[in-house]
Amino acid sequence: MKQYTGEQVDAPLSVSIFPGADAAFTLYEDDGISFDYRHGEWMGIAMSWKDHARRFTMRLADGSKFRGPSPRKFAVRVWPVKESREIQFEGRPLDLHWEA
Repeated sequence: MKQYTGEQVDAPLSVSIFPGADAAFTLYEDDGISFDYRHGEWMGIAMSWKDHARRFTMRLADGSKFRGPSPRKFAVRVWPVKESREIQFEGRPLDLHWEA
């Protein structure tokens, strides 16, 4: 867990999915120190879960662009399964499927 915006963290960011309905979320990130986001310097990672298909997707949010450092590490877990999948997001769309 970051304690301040400039702290480097090597651990993957955890994403927990609790099945039962479709869901969507956008993770927002900017440099944390300037107002450059007002000029398009930000990154959004749009994530969605399609419950019936048990499909999780990630892509760059509309209007955002990939910011370094690359890649972003995520640990994605679909409950109640206790294992997680370690993935890397590099700005290209990802499409993951979980068996029931």
